[in-house]
Amino acid sequence: MARTVAVVILASLAASCGPSPEEQARIRREAEERGRQLYLTNGCAVCHGKEGRGDGLNAARYYPPPTDFYDPANYRQGPSRGAMMRTIKNGVPREGTAMAGFDHLTDIELRDLAIYLESLQAAGQQSPNKENAP
Repeated sequence: MARTVAVVILASLAASCGPSPEEQARIRREAEERGRQLYLTNGCAVCHGKEGRGDGLNAARYYPPPTDFYDPANYRQGPSRGAMMRTIKNGVPREGTAMAGFDHLTDIELRDLAIYLESLQAAGQQSPNKENAP
């Protein structure tokens, strides 16, 4: 019995040692910023637009059009982080789409880029009119 109590106490202590909510928010903001930089430096804006609305310089050339990241309904592979990371890494190998894979990105870079896209998705959900979303 004493052993069980000790295990429960140790597990509780271990769980309470994680980052504070403020620290978690800071870590997420930093990942979003790294993801935004990756988005801009890897050419994502050429198709998806500088703000991620699917209105880049090359967008009109493609059907289906590039994803507007503000609308989760537009995520062809699903809006989850894992699905976004797979799509970014592997591209969309269907006829009629130009989504190339970015398999040169590390897993951490893929995660940061997906976190940035999640921030756009969240901004779109918070705005009743997506035209007014940042």
